[in-house]
Amino acid sequence: MKSHFFRPEIGIIFESSEMDDEYFRSTTYLLYDFAWEFRKNTFLRYGLGTFIDKVGGIGGSKIQNNGSSYATFYRPMTTIYSYTSSINIGIEYELTYRGLPLESKRYRPLIRFETFTFSPLNSKRRAFALSINMLFLPKKGLFYD
Repeated sequence: MKSHFFRPEIGIIFESSEMDDEYFRSTTYLLYDFAWEFRKNTFLRYGLGTFIDKVGGIGGSKIQNNGSSYATFYRPMTTIYSYTSSINIGIEYELTYRGLPLESKRYRPLIRFETFTFSPLNSKRRAFALSINMLFLPKKGLFYD
């Protein structure tokens, strides 16, 4: 198991809207991923995730154009949380230059492509997402020097 690493991750996604007075939404996620180094500087990521959506507003309604007619859209009146699970799989590559890791004294740069399958056991609610990230991992971890 020397080439397998536990790579947990926590993050926040802030969603913006052109109509900020309508509602607010943010997502907090927890990823319980593992990484397997199957080639030098190349990792297969796999694991599970939990996504917590927070949606809220001040209530009321608004009449908006709905194509060829107008319709009433209701704003959320309270804050609501929803939880969604995911199955994650992706590739992570440590950037190199002439065969050597491209790194600074403090960080290692990586690029990651990861897919998420939300509600994998519910065929009616199942959804997919793709994430492309550039990461700068500290050489010293949180729990070791």
